[in-house]
Amino acid sequence: MAVGDDDFGRRYPDAARITVDASRPSRLTGSFPPAPRRRRLAMADLLIAHARSTTGTDGNAYAEAGFRSPDEYWADATSEPMEVSKFVHRLVIHFLTPSEDGDYYKRDLEVALHTAAVNGESWFIEVPGKECKLRPRDAAQWLLSMPKREHLVPVGLRAFLEDSQTSATADPAPIVAAKSRRKGKRPKSDAIIARMRTMDPDKLTELREKQLAAEFGASRDTCRKARDEVLSTKSRSTKTTNDS
Repeated sequence: MAVGDDDFGRRYPDAARITVDASRPSRLTGSFPPAPRRRRLAMADLLIAHARSTTGTDGNAYAEAGFRSPDEYWADATSEPMEVSKFVHRLVIHFLTPSEDGDYYKRDLEVALHTAAVNGESWFIEVPGKECKLRPRDAAQWLLSMPKREHLVPVGLRAFLEDSQTSATADPAPIVAAKSRRKGKRPKSDAIIARMRTMDPDKLTELREKQLAAEFGASRDTCRKARDEVLSTKSRSTKTTNDS
């Protein structure tokens, strides 16, 4: 039986004081902490869908939702497995335009994912009794690897994945060099061996490992191995001379 307004007011007297703000989220000013990631991600999806369906661009959707850049948005959006339908929806909104509602793109993407599932791609995750999930980054990489499917990956997601790959394969030498400068670069084994060969063998033998490490600015293990090699070489050289 329907509850009348008067009856409702008597049973829930505090309801009249409850107000709901249904206005569009205001721009971020940086004066308050960002929303939890899941919430701001959902907010970004709504703002992107609205912006693209009205203007054909993302506008300021990322900033208004609390993201510093599109890359930060895509990092969150692809950080963990999700239902196939959510993956499809998230990609579809980036292809909306004032004249295109995304239905054609959605069908094309669903066909591609069905093909991947039939082929047994390992990035699908079966969930008993629930909708199948997938690993979004792996799924996007698979789409990019298929010449007839790569157009299904939004430009922003493609750029994010390419930047991620570039960072992962970047030469780590600059980082190692920076650490060496901070800690003081130790001589290489060859340099230590060269110096040891100029020393008196008896004196070199008498030095303790702690003294060697201090003398050559290297680890005890490095100095010990270098000394063993030098003394071994001198021993073989002396034996050869005596035999001749």
